[in-house]
Amino acid sequence: MNSYPFQARSYAKINLFLRVLGRRKDGYHQLESLMAPVSLYDDLAFATGPEFTYEGPQWLNNCENLIYRAWELLQKHYGIGGLRVAHRKNIPAGGGMGGGSSNAAATLSAAAQLYRLNLGYRELAPLALQLGADVPFFLRCTPALARGVGEDLMDVPLPPQHVVLINPGYGVSTPAVYRNLGLSMGAQVAKPGNFEVSDEDLWKLSHLVELCYNDLEIGARPLMPDLDVMREALLQNGALCSRLSGSGSTVFGLYADRESAQQARELIASALPEASVYAVQTLPPLTEAHAGV
Repeated sequence: MNSYPFQARSYAKINLFLRVLGRRKDGYHQLESLMAPVSLYDDLAFATGPEFTYEGPQWLNNCENLIYRAWELLQKHYGIGGLRVAHRKNIPAGGGMGGGSSNAAATLSAAAQLYRLNLGYRELAPLALQLGADVPFFLRCTPALARGVGEDLMDVPLPPQHVVLINPGYGVSTPAVYRNLGLSMGAQVAKPGNFEVSDEDLWKLSHLVELCYNDLEIGARPLMPDLDVMREALLQNGALCSRLSGSGSTVFGLYADRESAQQARELIASALPEASVYAVQTLPPLTEAHAGV
């Protein structure tokens, strides 16, 4: 990747809680979720070129790749030239951690800077939303309360949390998970929570444990026979709470400190050798990240 002048980390995310509020008449589900980027990331490197080229996992080398689609969108709207991309993938595919969406956001930002388009979040967010509901989140990559289909974002002062992730080694179809919920068009099943997002006490670990819930587990469970096995493995090894992230297939647990998370990762990795197990942290809020905290 040394021959590429622009390099970026494309971070994964977890949903610390996720509620399905209903289903719109256009078929999209209305959500309320606390999204947090975590320290697991893909490595991406970019350079300008005469055309689009991709060096990475072969199964991603196609026009459906969100990296390609992000470049294509900028080319269509701003007439940019080609893009050379090198991709080292670490985030499990289809794991409910937004790896593809994060890659798309990184590509939008990188290409815009390489071609000196002078585009900020305000200009890139509408393009990002065309690629996926959670792509705008990854443009800023800071903890946020997401509503709507995931595009209505409010930053939250979430301090870094210690997390263990278990990925079973297979992906889950997001549309299939939502279909399994069985909500009819226009259905409204819950109201948004009354959160004061600037209240720092709200986002402390003790309260996060109370909030930890995911409505999508109902839809994912028929597709994930080992869902409860993974959750139980985390809880038996010190997790204060454990839930599915997004639509799956990754399950996470929150821990009190780094030492207990690392110890749990080692024990779970030994007990579940076919799974990928990671000890990570959520990333700090954007203002803290810029301050070097």
